Amino acid sequence: MKIIPNQCGGSPHYWCTWMAQCSSFVRPGETGGMDQINETLMFGSGGWLSTYYPQIRQDLWLLTDAGWDMPVGLESSKVEKFYGGMAPDAERFPSLQGSPTEKLRKLHDMIQACGWRGTGVWLIAQGYGEAFGHPRLPDAQVEDDWRKKAQWSREAGIAYWKVDFGMRGEDLIFRRMLTRVAHEEEPKLVIEHARNQGPMNGKETDEECNPIKGVGRFRPSGFQIYRGGTLFETAAMLLHMSDIVRTYDVSWPLSTAITLDRITSLLEFGAKHPECTATLNCEDEPYLGAALGCALGILRFPQPKPEKPLLIDPHGVNQRMDEVVRAVRWSRISPSQPVNAAPVILDEKILVDKWQYEKGDVWEECWIGHLVKQGAPARISRGMPLPLVVSENEQPFVISSRHANGAVSVATLPRTIEQERRRSIPLADVTLEADPLSAPVGVFGRYRSLTLQTPRLLGNVRVWAQDLMDEEAREITSEVTISGSTLILSGALIERIGTSSATPDDESDPGLVLRITNF
Repeated sequence: MKIIPNQCGGSPHYWCTWMAQCSSFVRPGETGGMDQINETLMFGSGGWLSTYYPQIRQDLWLLTDAGWDMPVGLESSKVEKFYGGMAPDAERFPSLQGSPTEKLRKLHDMIQACGWRGTGVWLIAQGYGEAFGHPRLPDAQVEDDWRKKAQWSREAGIAYWKVDFGMRGEDLIFRRMLTRVAHEEEPKLVIEHARNQGPMNGKETDEECNPIKGVGRFRPSGFQIYRGGTLFETAAMLLHMSDIVRTYDVSWPLSTAITLDRITSLLEFGAKHPECTATLNCEDEPYLGAALGCALGILRFPQPKPEKPLLIDPHGVNQRMDEVVRAVRWSRISPSQPVNAAPVILDEKILVDKWQYEKGDVWEECWIGHLVKQGAPARISRGMPLPLVVSENEQPFVISSRHANGAVSVATLPRTIEQERRRSIPLADVTLEADPLSAPVGVFGRYRSLTLQTPRLLGNVRVWAQDLMDEEAREITSEVTISGSTLILSGALIERIGTSSATPDDESDPGLVLRITNF
């Protein structure tokens, strides 16, 4: 039996080159990372595009991040005015010749020839030639600049814009104009905006912001002032004017809790406002994205395990590549969905993760030497009741969704243990409402047990499970417990099936899809 379709599900996922660009740096400097992107690294023998993600390239746009259209070796004080030229730099990509449109088309064709879905590009949120500390260009000139970029993208087949920080990064009028102009010129062009902010959910210079009552949070409150605006409010406004809203760069040691807090705050807002049609991008949290119906902006890339954890990657995400494959293949069954697609329920209980920051842990040095506490709801659900969670001591974050096509997904997410400087998933008994006879159920993470409460009696049925890395499902009827309308899977069974097709030495948590059929 085969549960996972072969074709791409259409979710706006991409793999971003940024972390690969920064792979030579313990604490990547902005210009350093920018200098590490060129034709050889991307397309040469053993290059990124020919070796990364062979199972799911057809599902992922390849997003070239900062530096791809800039001269090599610029001093940091001279970088900004060169951002956003949007023509592949001749020194970086010597085989791309011709006009900007012709260069972009050749870049796109080379990317697709490697098997990737298509091409996305990083662009700065300002007009070409603008820079912090310098006068703004006339708005009409800036609009003409972005209209030209949209026309080039249409002619070259560029599918995705990742619009990041910049001189106009916090100017919502500019961002609304950018989206309007892009869609006027190319309605299919996907526009991603982000509320630029620091790596934590608070203002980096405000001693009161973290901890506040022991918990750092993204929700709106008086202390959440950062760069002249309220973090949550300006991020929420982007939901009205974007195709995609990315929750933005986070600190890796507390990535799950920080991202979950940002995601749930925006989901709760968007679910109450039908005019909010954006989809959230949770960046490099694949199981979080799979379970809550978010788009993925993958940063990790395959890398041998170092002798000791890298400060920039303390949890070893580069040794957890299978998680990305499983999450993306799940989205072939149940694609990502906009924030207004389903009601959201958040647990009142807040779980708090902690990390003592040392040099190299984070790019904003003001956090070094501080114990940072980050809270997020213990349970979150979209379109369904909250799952029931029972644990002996610490409990995992548990999230679930009922998607538009009826499929259900559930994930247990790791907790960060500050004393041991690592993260792991505490085992728990999880119970939720699901009907694998009607639609697939995606199961991610580790459990002591998982109980599915179905709306019907389960008589003569067969139970199938498939590692989301695998091509075929296997029957597990004799290994589960069925009682009336209840189906119970042990944590050991989820572990075994959900990693049965794992890549050797990969450290990913389990991920499987479950179906029931009648005899």
